[in-house]
Amino acid sequence: MINQSSAVKFSFGIIVLNGEPFTKYCLRQIYPYAHQIIVVEGGSKKASIIAPPGHSTDGTLESLYEFKKNEDIDNKLQIIVKDGFWKDKDEQSQAYFKIATGDYLWQIDIDEFYKDEDIEKIKNLLVSDPSIDTISFEQICFWGSLNYLCDGIYLHLNSEYHRIFKIEPGYELISHRPPTVIDSNGMDLRSKKWIRSKITKKLGIYFYHYSLLFPKLVKEKCNYYVQPGETHHRGSENWFEQGYLKLNRPFAVHNVYKYPSWLLRYEGTHPEQIEEMRLDIQSRNLKVQIRETIDIEMLLSEKRYLLLRSIMIFLDRILLFKLASIIFRSMKYLSKKVVDVIDKFFMIFTKIEKYLLTAIEIRDHELSKDVDLSEEENAIIIICIHSIFKDKHEMQKNIIDPHQGITIEEFRKLVEYFLNCNYRFISPYDILEGINNKSILITFDDGYANNLNILPILKEYNIPAVFFISIDNVENSKCFWWDVLYREFKNIGVSENEIIKEGITLKTMKTEEIEKYLVDKFGKESFMPLSDIDRPFNIIEIKELSKEKNISIGNHTYNHSILTNYSESEYKLQIKKAQDYLFSLTGTEPIAIAYPSGKYSKKIIDSSKDVGLKVGFTMESIKNYIPMKLQYYDIMTLGRFVIRNDIPLLEQLKNYRYDKIIFNKYMYIKRFMKRIII
Repeated sequence: MINQSSAVKFSFGIIVLNGEPFTKYCLRQIYPYAHQIIVVEGGSKKASIIAPPGHSTDGTLESLYEFKKNEDIDNKLQIIVKDGFWKDKDEQSQAYFKIATGDYLWQIDIDEFYKDEDIEKIKNLLVSDPSIDTISFEQICFWGSLNYLCDGIYLHLNSEYHRIFKIEPGYELISHRPPTVIDSNGMDLRSKKWIRSKITKKLGIYFYHYSLLFPKLVKEKCNYYVQPGETHHRGSENWFEQGYLKLNRPFAVHNVYKYPSWLLRYEGTHPEQIEEMRLDIQSRNLKVQIRETIDIEMLLSEKRYLLLRSIMIFLDRILLFKLASIIFRSMKYLSKKVVDVIDKFFMIFTKIEKYLLTAIEIRDHELSKDVDLSEEENAIIIICIHSIFKDKHEMQKNIIDPHQGITIEEFRKLVEYFLNCNYRFISPYDILEGINNKSILITFDDGYANNLNILPILKEYNIPAVFFISIDNVENSKCFWWDVLYREFKNIGVSENEIIKEGITLKTMKTEEIEKYLVDKFGKESFMPLSDIDRPFNIIEIKELSKEKNISIGNHTYNHSILTNYSESEYKLQIKKAQDYLFSLTGTEPIAIAYPSGKYSKKIIDSSKDVGLKVGFTMESIKNYIPMKLQYYDIMTLGRFVIRNDIPLLEQLKNYRYDKIIFNKYMYIKRFMKRIII
């Protein structure tokens, strides 16, 4: 445990391969604050394209040993080198974690820097609160020069960079991407006391990232990512030439170029050692290829670019990623007349933006413990759960995505929490009859057999629940495609972040196309269930489940089709086929549909109503305020909150209850704008 009267001991862990010219500057930056610096040099076979022998070819090792000899006066630096290739970055991370002797591990990249005053803030934070288990940061990403930065949707979707982890006996680092440390009971430290990037951002603490600064390093990064499993980096070599060197794609400046990104001027200061590096470059004491910036200056002086960038930033801030991506993909430089028209409309948009940004600021994920929830408005809170695990051990088997489920014990806590808060548990039929007070509805998506684990709790408390079934998986006894993706990619060493990104890409396709892609890649056997954890219900189980008191069976389309990816005739068939099958199986016609991935349109709603469906569920994270009109965009587009296991359960449940009127107005405005788009 940390002694509050003593300084916090940081063990810095670094993986490096071809880290020049940053090596000595990075070490100098952290040295005064380090109890220990452990550098693991080299790469896996995946990196052989940039370093054939498995070790740095740019002088990084020489810089490390030179620093050790001339500047490591307190013997803090340990250099770990392995003959040949490392298995993967997980093995490299575990190598430094195993010998870390500090109070906290601070994982950094060689091109990642922190300001001295920010490190002091972190030290003071940890000394004042030793119960903190882990800390994350948001990055500032520099591009082509120290005077410009890159920003965009991908960076906002991936704003949690997990860096600092408590070290205690029995703790274990289990993955590099995302960096994950578990305690002696197998609990992810992020499920304990986690200081998220939203908090560190409010404290003015960032990490300054220089990975897109020098052309040589950017090119090597692109070459590295032209690898199997790196789906969001396909075409990286072309991006390097067209996007980075020539700036021909001014809204695809980040190397994850499938998401809109843009350039901005940077007028702030840099960490001390970066300023030292700048002086060394200017005085020619450091020889490194730098990127010319004339084209950047010309771009940032162009009215059309600034206008379109403003629109992108606006859409990004109000979370309309879909519309921003559509504009991005179809973007051509507009005529002056069109730009002038947009400019006038944008004056109105900026006023709306100011209002919405206020709403976003108010809706902070971390609620304080003294928030008053005693006078919340009457509303229906609808919970969406995917998988139920028997315990944390079963969750950590990685047979399916563990983030999409909770344990039996956690489900019991959820039920007891809402009962103690005087919520009434309801069914879809109750919604049709009318609700007058605060209520909660539990829904289970997809049709996992593991959902049967919570039947005893539902019976014990006499609680209704809805199970939305994907028929094709039941009929053919096959796994759900996202579990195949997670399991198979995990087996070949693909990081969880990359698996998530691949899943986002696949969700733009039809289910049949997704399954064919995965079968071609991993074989038909990859869709065979491994256990009761990943298998769907069978026909007998659905029949028996439908006979249970308080249980409703709902429509989730025939093969979990994301309906907006299908033609009108196709999505009508998907809905009707599932409706007919469930009726023939259970003898009861479903009245509720959960749109897969929450995607819907007015025509999809019409088609649902045409086959007898009366209640529709989305994935929009909003409370459903009452009284409720029994019309399209109330009763057929009910919002739901998805329970996840990577955020403390009580924190999630508090958030779901929390009434901030301006936030809910913001959400409903967003829904209205979404309907205009679709």
